[in-house]
Amino acid sequence: MKNIKLKKLAVVLFAALCLVISLTVQANALERQIFISLKVNGSIITMDPGALPYVKDNRTFVPVRFASEALGAEVEWAGEEKKVIIRFGDKTIEMFQGSSDIFVNGEKKAMDTVVEVLNGRTMVPVRFIFENLDCTVDWEESTYSVIINREDAPVPAAS
Repeated sequence: MKNIKLKKLAVVLFAALCLVISLTVQANALERQIFISLKVNGSIITMDPGALPYVKDNRTFVPVRFASEALGAEVEWAGEEKKVIIRFGDKTIEMFQGSSDIFVNGEKKAMDTVVEVLNGRTMVPVRFIFENLDCTVDWEESTYSVIINREDAPVPAAS
């Protein structure tokens, strides 16, 4: 009789352990899949579903073309050099995929991370790049939103 009670207890404990592990795995997967929105001058920007913003090493990465063009900037891709060029007002930023160096009006600046590629899209650390375009960049924790503002930039059409 005592042996049966111990077996039942072992089964219940094993089932509880499996449940806890399952919930932990699901919670970790959900954490990585949180949707991050991008707002430029108050408008939410729709992006390619294959290259949505993400957080890596406490840096939020966004697809450079979508975010830059929403501000009214020109974005050019120099494929042979794997270089992105952003022109906005009196600023020109050049960056290379896989590099932590960017050039702002020819002046070299070092980031603490590298420009990445995700599904053919160039992903950049939003704060470093857009503050160098004289924008304010904020994080809205309650909505998981990156907020980019620049007073003299046009308000993009809602997408």
